[in-house]
Amino acid sequence: MMHARRSSREIAAVATVFLFVTPMSAAAEEQINAPTVSEDEDRTALNVNFVSVFEAWRARVRSEGFATVEEGLLSKAVQNNDVQASADVAYFYFAMGLFPEAAARIRNIDAEARGTDLLLLESIVAINMGRWREAAALLSRPALKNLPDAGSWRGIAFAELGAFNDAAGELLRTPQSTVPFEENATNYYLARAQAAIEIGHIEPARASLESVRNRLETTRQRDARRLFEARAQLAHGETAAAVNALNGLQRDGEAPVSLLAQLALIRHHLHIGALSKADALDHLEQISVRWGGGAVDRERLELEAALHEQSGNVIASVAAQRKLLVRFPHSDAASAAEGKIRTALSTILNDRTLSPRIAAKTFYENINLAPPGAKGDALIRDAVDILAGLDLLSEAAELLRHQVFERLRGAERSRVAGDLAELYLAAGDPSAAIEAIENTRRTRLPEAVAARRNFLEADAYFRNGKADHALGIIDALEDFDALILKGRILTAQGNLPEAGAAYEAAALVGDGEITAEQADAAILAAAAYTQAGDRTALNALSEKLDARLAPGPAKDLFSAMVADDLPREPNDFQERYAAYFDS
Repeated sequence: MMHARRSSREIAAVATVFLFVTPMSAAAEEQINAPTVSEDEDRTALNVNFVSVFEAWRARVRSEGFATVEEGLLSKAVQNNDVQASADVAYFYFAMGLFPEAAARIRNIDAEARGTDLLLLESIVAINMGRWREAAALLSRPALKNLPDAGSWRGIAFAELGAFNDAAGELLRTPQSTVPFEENATNYYLARAQAAIEIGHIEPARASLESVRNRLETTRQRDARRLFEARAQLAHGETAAAVNALNGLQRDGEAPVSLLAQLALIRHHLHIGALSKADALDHLEQISVRWGGGAVDRERLELEAALHEQSGNVIASVAAQRKLLVRFPHSDAASAAEGKIRTALSTILNDRTLSPRIAAKTFYENINLAPPGAKGDALIRDAVDILAGLDLLSEAAELLRHQVFERLRGAERSRVAGDLAELYLAAGDPSAAIEAIENTRRTRLPEAVAARRNFLEADAYFRNGKADHALGIIDALEDFDALILKGRILTAQGNLPEAGAAYEAAALVGDGEITAEQADAAILAAAAYTQAGDRTALNALSEKLDARLAPGPAKDLFSAMVADDLPREPNDFQERYAAYFDS
């Protein structure tokens, strides 16, 4: 007789059933038929005995078969289309060990309709799926914040995230009556022991580990217990027994516990001087190749950062601390790493033993941790100057953008936004320069600040091919830079007489002998007038500059242009003209 092949999920569910073979009690029958959600429920207490509900579903599967029970529940959920029917499906899937299916079913229930029981079940599903961040967030929701039953689950999630102070707060004060159910009880005691060890409470840790000994353990749970027992022994001065246990775990245990044992041995050997920092770092590099993520990665990075710091390698230390902060943001180690990075950023730019490029790039990578206030702003400007001096304009602009939009306010933001726009122009990104100006507009700015911003915005629009708009912005400006820009724009438009007038105005700014820059403007004005054939304007300019233009290459070239005493071959003139500006 042929039998239909069972799916892998049904096989897994049946296997789960036979892990818990307790016959269904009358109380369990009541639980399975009782409503699991109530609109008027007390959100500081549970209405459902999870153990009884799970026991009841497993008993029904043993009696009726998985497929029959599942089909009946799904049909009821579709027909009734209510919260209770969908909740029943979620509890059933959880009881069968089908956690992804349970999670999906809970998500299909409107968030407002989920009672305390379902909210807690959703959190426990996340824990059983190893989604520690999600579980911690779910368990911290207001509805579960004061629920005694949620505290132990929250503690487990915190311990897995490396947030041991928070875990200890939940687990070391949790009454025995709220210990998690079934196989999670072992994980509860292991998390409790680990949190106690991390905060230096060895006796509570040992008591929790003794509770684990009296329970059914998986291989991984057994190895974890032995690891924590060894660490408790080390903390208690029982060195020989601890080292022997750690060596055994490193040799015979399963990953990741075997690697955590290796890390504990590295720390111990460093402590007693039996291992050099260089050799320890080599071992850590090998571990990083073998395993990534989780507690192994967190502890490895924490030790790596400490070793680099002790060796005076501040760049490598900051790099490791940054990885800690990014990969394990909820951990105690991340909190410590953030403080160390902030301290390093306060001194890194003035450390003459470091390459300016590397120091500035390290600062750039950690800009969000720059010190607050004026001190941090000054450090950012130092880093910007270093990066810009190294022609790392994009990085410099990104630093300054952070300062403008994340740290500064008011008129100071508008002023520094001008520096940002100038950096973007130097980097060849006029659109970003326009954005920097437009997003920091403010009335009643100091006149000099407003004029500079207008100049930079006009330059950006000109480079973006919007010459008329650019001219409109700077039309009323009469400072040297604005007049030169106006001349460039008019030249590009072919309006040489007006371009010559703009260059002439720039050349004549102020009184007394003109500067080298003004002499350049005079040459540009003469060239524009010459190309426009405007001898009258050219001669008038000559009269104005005769006494103010000092002897030298500029005066020689200008005088030749005015006297029409130039080489007749255009190429010869261009070479002389180009040679002057090249010099």
